Amino acid sequence: MKYSVSMPDLQSFPLTMVVGNALDPSSPEAIKNISKNILYRIPQPIIVIDYQGRIVMVNKFFCNMTHPPITENELNNITFEDLSFTDKALNKILDFGIPATEYRDNLKLNKKKIPVKINIYPIFGDSQVRLGAVCTIADITTDVNYGELLQKSEIILDSINTGVIAVDKNLKINMFNKYAEHCFSVSQNDFYGEPYAKFIENFEGDWVYILDSLKNNTEIRDYELVLLINGNQNHFICDTHLLRNDFNEIYGTILVFKNISHIKNIESQLARSEKLKAIGELAAGTAHEIRNPLTTIRGIIQFIHDKSLEKGVDCFDSYMQLLLSEVDRINKIISSFLDLAKPQKKTISLININELLNEVIMLMTNESLQREISIKKYLEESLPSINGDKDELAQVFLNIIRNAFQAMTASGDLTIKSYPVSDHSYINIDFIDNGECIPEDIITKIFDPFFSTKEEGTGLGLAISNRIVNDHKGELKVSSVLGEGTKFTVILPVCEVTKNETCN
Repeated sequence: MKYSVSMPDLQSFPLTMVVGNALDPSSPEAIKNISKNILYRIPQPIIVIDYQGRIVMVNKFFCNMTHPPITENELNNITFEDLSFTDKALNKILDFGIPATEYRDNLKLNKKKIPVKINIYPIFGDSQVRLGAVCTIADITTDVNYGELLQKSEIILDSINTGVIAVDKNLKINMFNKYAEHCFSVSQNDFYGEPYAKFIENFEGDWVYILDSLKNNTEIRDYELVLLINGNQNHFICDTHLLRNDFNEIYGTILVFKNISHIKNIESQLARSEKLKAIGELAAGTAHEIRNPLTTIRGIIQFIHDKSLEKGVDCFDSYMQLLLSEVDRINKIISSFLDLAKPQKKTISLININELLNEVIMLMTNESLQREISIKKYLEESLPSINGDKDELAQVFLNIIRNAFQAMTASGDLTIKSYPVSDHSYINIDFIDNGECIPEDIITKIFDPFFSTKEEGTGLGLAISNRIVNDHKGELKVSSVLGEGTKFTVILPVCEVTKNETCN
């Protein structure tokens, strides 16, 4: 009797004859026993099925797939369908003689669910009569567990608020978690499989130390990296870790980082606050000491000026007027010192931000016309009210608008926007000009007291504005892009009691 099997790897192997003899009812019993004995010792789980789908025999490697092992007696009088969660592949083979390869299923053995990969091949006798099928089985529990572990690892990596970027030994990116995508405003699909150098060229910063670590297989700890992302300066704390296999061979590196920009901002605000406090205390004492004699000087100048006019001597009138205006200017600077040192008592009330902005814009309309500057308003309706000192916030808005005017040439544009953020918990007010860009080395100092780039500036306007906004539990931000201009953003919290009240 000749047998054939649609199983390429068995065509030249006596297993074809062995399986055929085991299935063929006409085979002598002795030959069947020899065939079963051979099948029993093949070092791979095997099931032999007759043309009705009944299990004819299994080998010991199949029995040992569960703990404790299943016995052959337990498999008597059952079909493959009883073991399988789905018998579609077997039906296709038994009905049409079409093999099924790399077929995944779950077998029910000893009340356990075992993931397997099955190859099922039909066995043919003379005249291509289908005798049944032989199934070779591979337990893929380890692969499935590894896949599940890998999936869990990816979920965990995407859930943590720490950036992770992995590169292989050729410095090509092979992993990029969600936090990293958020930090750099990119998708991992944009850089997956790409050289690391292609990624970093998109973000201006000092990458040298990290690149040296990646190229030389060294590790770094707590390295502070400063990058320019979308025109904003971002601070990161970075570590690199080498990836090694079981043979201690390096096959890649991971970069782990955390965006600490908000911490840097808080540190900067605290340092600025301490500086303001120290300078304010010094300024208060100095201002009082200067103001007293200055009052006397002004009084004497005024007296001389009045007496000169009474006697018809007006040749010194212009000089006297100049002296008086200069004394008044010094007095104004001293008042700023005192405002910095000891802020006036606030008058807190509910404020409609849009109304206040319209009042401030009206005050600046004449100057904007003189400078040929266009003011564009985009004030969102239905804004919640805020709690604050109206005069102080007006002072902040006026100061920012004046700075914008001074930064622009004729025919400039100033855009003012108001809109809610963070589920209407805060209101943002943007002042966007298209004037000269503020250099990076200056923008970090503009809120420092006495820092000014103007010849006649005191350097107190923005320092006081920042202090006022902070006193209102808000934040004053600035960003500047070459060729586009500067944006100041005032962020103010909405009054809890009036969160549902809106500004019309």
